[in-house]
Order: sequence, then structure tokens, then C-alpha cells
Amino acid sequence: SLAYDTLVTLVELAKQGRTVVATVHQPRSQVFGLFDQLTLLNKGKCVFQGAAADVTEHFGSLGFPCPPEFNPADFILDLVVESKAESTGA
Repeated sequence: SLAYDTLVTLVELAKQGRTVVATVHQPRSQVFGLFDQLTLLNKGKCVFQGAAADVTEHFGSLGFPCPPEFNPADFILDLVVESKAESTGA
């Protein structure tokens, strides 16, 4: 996919010593697996910052375990993004 190919190129640039900052919306698990560091924001506030490999363990320690065989990116998105029903009290 184009997103995966683009991220592979950015990873190569990072390995050459360049700083890469990217925003990726709803990455597939294959793309998510390329991330080294991750900063998650919700309503402008940082809810996680650290190694991408540690994010599911972090949320698990807070009582939100990621189900086995589940795309961590989808899991995180479900946790971090407030649904319309929750925000309206429905």
C-alpha cells in the first residue's frame, strides 16, 4: 500500500539519522509495526508517549488490555477517541 511504502521510506531516512515526525490516521497493523516511538493525543493532551511496542502494555496496566490477535492501532483508537454516544451521554 502507499501508506506502508511511504512509511518504509521514512524509516530508512530515520535510520540515516534524520528526524522524522509523521501523523498517521488509523494505520493498518502492518504500518503500525514500523513505528519506533509513539505520541498519542486526545483533545490536545498527551495520553501516551514512548516506545510503540510498549503502548498495549501501558494501557493494559491501566485496566484496558488489548485482546489477542487484535490490531493495536485499532485498539488504541477505540480507547483514545471518545465516541459520539459517550460525549452526548447517549
